[in-house]
Amino acid sequence: MKYSSLKYLSLSGFIIVASTSAWAQNYFICQGTDGNRVMTNSESEARKYKSCQTRQLETTVTIAAPKASRAATPSAGPASFPKVEMDAQRNRENGRRAVLEDELRAEEAKCAVLRTELGNGEPERLGSERNYAKYQARVAQMKEDLARCESNTTALKNELSKIRSL
Repeated sequence: MKYSSLKYLSLSGFIIVASTSAWAQNYFICQGTDGNRVMTNSESEARKYKSCQTRQLETTVTIAAPKASRAATPSAGPASFPKVEMDAQRNRENGRRAVLEDELRAEEAKCAVLRTELGNGEPERLGSERNYAKYQARVAQMKEDLARCESNTTALKNELSKIRSL
């Protein structure tokens, strides 16, 4: 259903008039002759249209919540929140670092192998690649694998830099 800006303007005008008038407690939603909805707060105008529904304006009052004082800072968690000892946390961080370093070494080795296979962007053709399209597809796959490998390496280095030193 398309509304023109004139309809929006008249609707917003109706809402302003209805909300500022103390006597306008009811409004009517009617179906106009062209099939569109018509809203009015005049009972005499509502009689011009067919199938009108009477609605009552609802007044809502909103009260802002009091602002929190800046002196009271929220604690890290409730007193019953489980805490991890420093030694246990240090062991977890060291284990995580070791796993990430192992993955980084494996990924860097994989990247080195892919770089040597790819050469200068033109690896040697295999005997089964008599069709040039097959060769191009294999080279494109190798380039994608190398790009993915390099992005994995970057992500692992990023994760390693985020680990806290305890």
